[in-house]
Amino acid sequence: MMKKLILVSALLGSMLIAGAAELIHLKMDFSRPGWNEILSPQGGETTVRDGELSLSAGSSVVTPYFPLTPGELEVRGIAAGNLTLRIHFLRGGNHRDPGTEVGIRSVQTEKDGNFLFRIPVADSPAGSDGFRLEISGAPGKKARLRALEIKLAAGDGITINGDPFFQNELGRDHWLVESGKSRILSDTGHFRGKLLEMTDAGTIVSPRFAYRGEQLTIGLWGMQENLRKGAGQPEWAYACVQILLFDRKGKEISHIDLTPIQAGALPWKYYCRTFEPDSWPRNTESFAIASRIFPGATGTVRLGAVSVIRRGEAAVRPPYRAEGGKIRIGTGKPGEVFSPIWQCADMSFAGDAAQKPMRHALRELRRIGVRHLRLREFMQGQRLVKSIAPDGSFELDYSLLDKTFDYVVRELGYQLTVTVETTPNQLSVMPGPDDYVYAHPYPPRDLKIWRNILQAVVGHWIDRYGKACVAEWTFECWNEPNASYFFKGTEAEFAEIFGAYLDALTEIERKHDIRLQIGTMSAAGVTPWFFSCLEKARAIGKLDAIDALSLHLYAGFIGSMGTFAGDVGRMRRIASEYPPMENRPIYITEYNASTMSDSRLDTVTNAAFFVKANRIFLDEKVARAYFFAVCDHLWTGNNHHFEGGLGLFTKTAIPKPVLNALTLLNRFEGCRRLPVNSSNDPFDAIAGVDETGTVRVLLTTFDERRPEETAAAKLRLELDWTGRSRNIAPRLIRVDSRHANSHAAYWEAGSPTITAHPDVTPFRQAGEMKSEPVTKFRFSGDKLLIDLEPELNSVTCVEIAPAERL
Repeated sequence: MMKKLILVSALLGSMLIAGAAELIHLKMDFSRPGWNEILSPQGGETTVRDGELSLSAGSSVVTPYFPLTPGELEVRGIAAGNLTLRIHFLRGGNHRDPGTEVGIRSVQTEKDGNFLFRIPVADSPAGSDGFRLEISGAPGKKARLRALEIKLAAGDGITINGDPFFQNELGRDHWLVESGKSRILSDTGHFRGKLLEMTDAGTIVSPRFAYRGEQLTIGLWGMQENLRKGAGQPEWAYACVQILLFDRKGKEISHIDLTPIQAGALPWKYYCRTFEPDSWPRNTESFAIASRIFPGATGTVRLGAVSVIRRGEAAVRPPYRAEGGKIRIGTGKPGEVFSPIWQCADMSFAGDAAQKPMRHALRELRRIGVRHLRLREFMQGQRLVKSIAPDGSFELDYSLLDKTFDYVVRELGYQLTVTVETTPNQLSVMPGPDDYVYAHPYPPRDLKIWRNILQAVVGHWIDRYGKACVAEWTFECWNEPNASYFFKGTEAEFAEIFGAYLDALTEIERKHDIRLQIGTMSAAGVTPWFFSCLEKARAIGKLDAIDALSLHLYAGFIGSMGTFAGDVGRMRRIASEYPPMENRPIYITEYNASTMSDSRLDTVTNAAFFVKANRIFLDEKVARAYFFAVCDHLWTGNNHHFEGGLGLFTKTAIPKPVLNALTLLNRFEGCRRLPVNSSNDPFDAIAGVDETGTVRVLLTTFDERRPEETAAAKLRLELDWTGRSRNIAPRLIRVDSRHANSHAAYWEAGSPTITAHPDVTPFRQAGEMKSEPVTKFRFSGDKLLIDLEPELNSVTCVEIAPAERL
């Protein structure tokens, strides 16, 4: 429960938190034009006279969406008559869409005079990350507003840009003119400080700020008029405020858009983004803020109050030295037995199990020890619903579904993760032209019928495969519903679907005397939609029925590792607000380096990425991690075996190097984990010891700074060998540019088309792993020293068996 708002009589000159950085400082002047771009009239009559805003009975004004960041919110002003101030707390909003309302807090001013209220952001409703302020007269009465200020102070933050309010001359110190026409406007209107105005093509840029992985919040006011791109220029060549990222040599390596790119006019809006610690590419050493009207474009852009706020300490990162390093491994006190979180894969569409390449891949994965298989799209994609009568009764056709599930369950023995989706076309609020559309992202028009269909299907599975089998499965509700590609409904509509899903599965539990493993939605990242789903579960008394939290993580080859760890932590913080969710396991039901086609997904770089990601997931206590996907998408028109897809196998069932990484990692099943300490990036490892005393070390040299690099490095393994036999013959397996690499063989063969080279046997053979002796090792006191020369972005497995096993 939020604490009561504090309302006091105060002078407008009083201060916020002493020394706090200001993210937002809005100071309305109703004598100036443009006030109604900032405060939108809502109903009734609002007029301005003599610098005062008059609100008729029943009228109100509302601010745009503002973000909530840690600190203190303050609203102050001067009123004539009683005013009602309402803060609408929001979740999942931005400058385009205010998001979902999660709470309202109201206060009424005194009849006349100054007013002030403050609220610590920490006291806002759970899950809120933004707000809008609504101001109206007391019920049935008129009122006048003479002055209004809104401030959001970031209590623990530091403003690092020297002139956020454009008080100084352009071209000196804080804002540098690279090109174009620009000027400072002193007639600011409604924001603290002055405004920057740019006319036609040009660039204004800040100095560069050091970046060490801290949390950053960057916000600004912006508008544009009459933006037109030049003839022959790209579609995006209008205007934008961007964050420019630079490496240690000062080379621009990436940029992030802060404002939308579009033609014409945009009214004044507040744009803001918060970047979690270590979420930018690892080779980012500095950044700058740039306002650009792109070459050839014409029009006007104005900016105000550009704040860059740094919070907390720099992210703790290991030093980086690609030439070489040392990894120390302690064997004296083994830890817990590994939880084989890597024995999971996502095949995507259930119907693909009928395809020959997918069947080959699924057999191979089962052979090497993968146990958990995620599959989705059965309610529509498997043509399940034959008909739905006007009274809500329905006829189901299990013929396709049974063939799919019989193969993966009965023949291969997978424990399934079943993603419940999508809407049968006959039940959709927006049905397609026929009932054979493969996937249908729109909500159902009748949740009761949808729930009953789900109950019928799960009941059918229990009858067909047995309670013991289905009790080992995990259920999820929808694939990435918070991504509009997969669900074309609102957050509130999906919360109702989630409630129906919980009702259906808990009724199955009661009816069949079975305990199902019920998960959440399978979300795209850590989304505010978790709040609405968990709130719905709590409201219908089904929060305890949820057994696992499910989400997907993708962040690119550069930047994934810090993002992965940070997102798992964010998920745990959301769960902690809904006891007992804080004790539920987290399943990463999709992950990879990228969601898009990328040639590095075919190479050994992705194998090195895979090992590094699983080391992070182990450290973060993730319960399962499902690699996406089993095969590259089978339905692309590309005529090449390798096409930069996301699979462990190509669409012609050639195993990629990343499959070898999974195979090697599976050697740790049953082992006890050993502590690993690396001297520097990019060298890392997972280590363990089995019951026979065999020590295994799986090395990764995944280099986020240079993911294409294959140069050899010098690496020493230093193992505590106290009390162990010295009669050893260590062996290793390499997965690099020259070993166990199907893609390298394909490349050397000239990257032939499938038509020209349908035989995949030579590429499969080139991907087979071979063991070889370690040639450079020695003892020094109680230490075993092994010297290796692994390539960057490669994987090496070292095994040291005791003498009796040689």
